[in-house]
This record gives sequence, C-alpha cells and structure tokens, in this order.
Amino acid sequence: RVRNHNGAHSMTISIGCGSTKPAQITLVRQLFSKYGRVWAGAPDRRGAINVEAFVNKSFDFLLPTEREYAWCGRKENHFFSFLAGFTDAEGSLFISSGKAHVAWGNYDTKILAFIRSGLTRFDIEAPNMHCDSLRGYTGTHGYTRRKNYCHVTCVKKEVVQKLIDKLKPHMRHADKRDCLVRLRKNLIMRNTRV
Repeated sequence: RVRNHNGAHSMTISIGCGSTKPAQITLVRQLFSKYGRVWAGAPDRRGAINVEAFVNKSFDFLLPTEREYAWCGRKENHFFSFLAGFTDAEGSLFISSGKAHVAWGNYDTKILAFIRSGLTRFDIEAPNMHCDSLRGYTGTHGYTRRKNYCHVTCVKKEVVQKLIDKLKPHMRHADKRDCLVRLRKNLIMRNTRV
C-alpha cells in the first residue's frame, strides 16, 4: 500500500505491507532504507509483521492516483524488470503434479491483461486468465470480496523455462529466487525422462 503520509499535502510518502514471510520484510528494508526511515512492527497473532518505509515526494509515481505502468511494456528489459517485481510481490512459483508453475493472481484484471500482452509481445506464449466467481463472499477472516479473484498460470515447460531466464536477473525476493532454482531443477528432471 502506498499513500501520502498524513494527508494529501504531506511531503512524505508511506510505502507499507504486512507479511508472514521474513524475506518480504527484508526485501522492503533493503529496497527503501537508503531513501528514508523504515519501521517494522512486532509479529501479530498470525505471525505477520507490518513494515512501512517513509520516503520523499520523488516516489509519488507509486501513489495509486499517479501509478502508470504501460511504459514498462515498450522495452523487453523494462517489462521483465516490472514482471519480476510483480512476481516478487504477487507471484507464485511452485511445483504441482510434478510440474513447475509460474502464476500471478490479483483482483486487478487490467494488470493481469497487461502481463499477458507483454508476454505475447516478447515471444512467450501467454495462457488465458481465469477468474473465480466469489465476489460478495465473506471469508473466515471476516472480509467480503468486492471483486472476483483472477490468475494467469504458466505450466508449459518451454514457457516456464523462458520465464525463469527472463525473470531471474531482476528478482530480489530471496524466497522467490530459491523457488526459481527449484523450478529449474524440475524442468531439468522432466527433460531427462525418457
């Protein structure tokens, strides 16, 4: 989440998140500590830690009212840098039924459509977007969904291999980088099967 700290006229922007993953908290600290103060709270009852970075107005491009990412789709290096950051934050890298998967999930179908079009533009076969139909559902956590949740999942060996090669140089999340190694091992193992 990104907001003007203490209102619209503030000269400070707050960038924050909560996570149960220590690597996520470490990543936020590494990314923003050279630009301003970073605060991290104590773990809550679920083990989640809230972290918040306080930076100046030069980061206003991250504000929801200013955020625009279409420019990232024009150059391959920019697109995969963007996609790596999105994968660090919102992606899933996993093995299911013996196959490596790279997936992105979000309530924002525009960003998932942007990812699909970028993959196609840079010669990676883009799978279809799939959405659930749980809008209005109230989960066990007490929150009611305002939208359906959608995802794009890559499973084909050659697609996952290309993605690993393109994302690896840009990824910063330690856990996700470890997952890339596991996915690569899975692909090697599958390629050696007779």
